[in-house]
Amino acid sequence: MQRYVYLFKEGSALMRPQLGLKGSRLSEMYRMGLPIPPGLVISPEACIKYAENNRTHISQVQEELREKLEILEKSLGQKFGQGPNPLIVSLRPGAEVQMPGIIKDIVNIGLNDNSVLGLAIKSENQLFAWNAYRQFVEDFSISAMNIHPNRFQAANNLSLIHISEPTRPERISYAVFCLKKKKKT
Repeated sequence: MQRYVYLFKEGSALMRPQLGLKGSRLSEMYRMGLPIPPGLVISPEACIKYAENNRTHISQVQEELREKLEILEKSLGQKFGQGPNPLIVSLRPGAEVQMPGIIKDIVNIGLNDNSVLGLAIKSENQLFAWNAYRQFVEDFSISAMNIHPNRFQAANNLSLIHISEPTRPERISYAVFCLKKKKKT
């Protein structure tokens, strides 16, 4: 049976056809013990199948992805998209064959309305957490949903000027965001 998803620790530099150039290099660096976090690679073959299948998800790829994410969750003590210690991943296209429409990195996958609160508590920096969530929404919208980048220009011209300073985790949901246009310089 064809495999489509590999953990870094399962790959190597010799697996370029299965993992793509970036995936095989990351796997090799991980195996060498270089300081890169654990991760996974979706094979170029999965991208080809996705395109051939009218951009419809393939159940085997979804099952393998769930299985590998569970392994990462257990090894890191984090939960994808939830909890006080959310697992957050990035999509870094790099194969000769990429997912159709995915032309740039999508970072902070796993952040949502709930997990961003966990990141804010863990990092002790609400601005960082909410900016990370904003970056995910923007990256995903542009790359995966084909929303034109100009749609985000107005939001990028605004700045967060105040966030209330809750000292207890239960108060974090009461953060106050006041938006003010950036002054042109």
